[in-house]
Amino acid sequence: MARHPGVDYDDDGRVVGFGLTLRPTSHRFTIAGGRTVYAFCATDTFEFPAILGRPGVAESECPATGQPIRVELGLDRVISVDPPTAVVSKIRPDQPVADVRAEICNLGNFFASLEAATGWQNANPNGLLASVADDYAITRQAMIKLGWASTVQ
Repeated sequence: MARHPGVDYDDDGRVVGFGLTLRPTSHRFTIAGGRTVYAFCATDTFEFPAILGRPGVAESECPATGQPIRVELGLDRVISVDPPTAVVSKIRPDQPVADVRAEICNLGNFFASLEAATGWQNANPNGLLASVADDYAITRQAMIKLGWASTVQ
């Protein structure tokens, strides 16, 4: 793990983040019951309900407008999105990248709308924009196929 650039360590060399982190980032996930953890990209927050077997709320801000974005997630579906026009940006490279966080995660954000994501799309012509519901469904299925989904649901 020491060679992986996406791992977060504390000052004592302990792992505090790998996909999910205890260090504050732009993307928060509050697990039902009140504990807040953080993610390196918007889509990472969609992994947590499947992996943890707990619903919760993903929150972030649109990098273009500063508008707060709140997504309430059940175990198998998106319950609500505020604003309802929010979309998710993502990069899916054809080849391995040297630094997953810099080249993929840092570009995965919630945007308040397709219009708000126009600048991002112009800067990342190979990037994708997806609805929150579609990205959540795809991410949930990936966690199940990888065998990472909790059996406590």
